[in-house]
Amino acid sequence: DLVAAQTTYVWDSLTEYRSILCLYTFVSILAVDFEAFPRRLAKAEHYGVGLMDVGVGSFVISDALFSKQDRPPQEASAKSPAAATKFDTKLVGATLSNALQLAFVGAVRIVATKLMAYQEHVGEYGVHWNFFLTLASVKTLSLLVPTRAAGPAAAGIAATYQFLLSRQGLATYVNEEFRDTSSLLSLNKEGVVSLAGYLALHCLARFYACSSMLHVLTERQYGSTSLKAKRQWAFRHFEYTCWFAAGCWVLALGLDHWVERVSRRSVNASYVFWVMAINLTWILSIYFCRLGANVQGEVHLLKSVNKFAFLAFLFANVLTGVVNSTLNTLVAGTATALVTLSLYMVGVCCLTHVLYVRRAQLSQSLFRLSLGKRKKIHSPESEL
Repeated sequence: DLVAAQTTYVWDSLTEYRSILCLYTFVSILAVDFEAFPRRLAKAEHYGVGLMDVGVGSFVISDALFSKQDRPPQEASAKSPAAATKFDTKLVGATLSNALQLAFVGAVRIVATKLMAYQEHVGEYGVHWNFFLTLASVKTLSLLVPTRAAGPAAAGIAATYQFLLSRQGLATYVNEEFRDTSSLLSLNKEGVVSLAGYLALHCLARFYACSSMLHVLTERQYGSTSLKAKRQWAFRHFEYTCWFAAGCWVLALGLDHWVERVSRRSVNASYVFWVMAINLTWILSIYFCRLGANVQGEVHLLKSVNKFAFLAFLFANVLTGVVNSTLNTLVAGTATALVTLSLYMVGVCCLTHVLYVRRAQLSQSLFRLSLGKRKKIHSPESEL
């Protein structure tokens, strides 16, 4: 009843989920450069998992949970079937605009890292590819998959891609060290090939969001619904999330044991279900912790990080580059690492606080160009 009575309960919980994901990422991208950072938490080279292997997959899921092309069920049912499946050019334009912003940042990062001779691990994405290009590509490719086809598309893409990895030698191609320097595909094989896995993951998360009534519970219309309907929707959402998480764990463990070990490098089927299971378990833990502690409302820091995640992420990347350019992190001691990381996180959090407090003024300034249109007040979607 507490969940049903609080119209923003799921919204507030997902704000915490997305914000914690961002904060964990901000810490990790700099901490991993220090010798004090446990190597077991870093990204696995070929197979197996570490804490940082959760990162990019979680951002793909986070984006998919609030895909703009997935209409809330009650909104679609209120319209004609033709309206529910109508090709919305405005939504396509907004999605492509966001994808272009990410692609632009990715291109700038490529140029900057090459000019500065910045240390890179090509085994993650390739010689030129990066995190931003992966997100931009997945957002664009997702437009080809309509809402009703998200579930079948996830299963079909994951199965076909896994067959190519296991039976057609694609896994060997991705994991081998050889690169043909005359081929852009070969130079960036990890980033390009793994797009199939990330697209399957994106479709799987969209299917979960639509099937679990997630969109209904985060829409403004939910506040005007009867308490009985709210209780039914909330119970269905929690029950479905528990079963979906359990199913993903079973599939992830089964695929890891009998088909192919979990691999973030190739984003195989076992990785897709593993990272989905991790994120759903994470969301469930937030739900139940908020219920147990009777937490109402949002934490200011988490709300501000969620709102300005994109700018904060860019700022964190710039600070990481500055630290690595001015300090030899590989020989820095534990004390130096802790002090540096603490100051770095204080800087990132202060930025999000200032942006959030002054968001009204910023919306009328040049920042509007980078932040885009004002978000709907009832939407938990962050800038990223």
